[in-house]
Amino acid sequence: MKSAARVSVEIVWLRDLVTELGAPQGCVRILEDNQGVVQLTHGQKDTSRSGHFRRPQVYVEDLVGQGFIWLDRTETDFNPADIFTKQVEPAKKFGYLRDVIMGIQPDMYLSASVKDMLNGREPSGTNVLLREMRQVQDAAP
Repeated sequence: MKSAARVSVEIVWLRDLVTELGAPQGCVRILEDNQGVVQLTHGQKDTSRSGHFRRPQVYVEDLVGQGFIWLDRTETDFNPADIFTKQVEPAKKFGYLRDVIMGIQPDMYLSASVKDMLNGREPSGTNVLLREMRQVQDAAP
C-alpha cells in the first residue's frame, strides 16, 4: 500500500505538470499485482490489520474516487515491474518483460475489469463509494 501511495504522489505531480504544459490527462491506470491492495483502494475490503497504513490507504482511495488514478490487478507473469524487483526466471519470461519495457514488443495486459469496460459493462472492481454515489445520483429527482 505504501508503494501505491508513493507512486500516486508522483503521478499526481506529473499529471499536473503535463496539464500545465497543455495536454490534460485522464485517469491513470496503475498495474498492481497485490489483490489485497487493489481491494482496499476500491473500498471492497477493510481489515483491522490495515490500521498501520491507514493514511496512505485513504490518500489512494481518495485519488481513485476522484478519478485521478485507477489500480488494476495484473497477473505476476505480466507485471513489467517484476524485472526490477524480483529474480525473473526462466530466461524466456525475462526476455518478454525486457521487450515490453523497452517497447520492442508493445504488449498491454488486459484484466477482467478492462475487458468488461471494453465490452460496455460495469467492471467488477468498481470503487464501492463511486458506485453508491452513482446510485444516489440516479435516485435524485
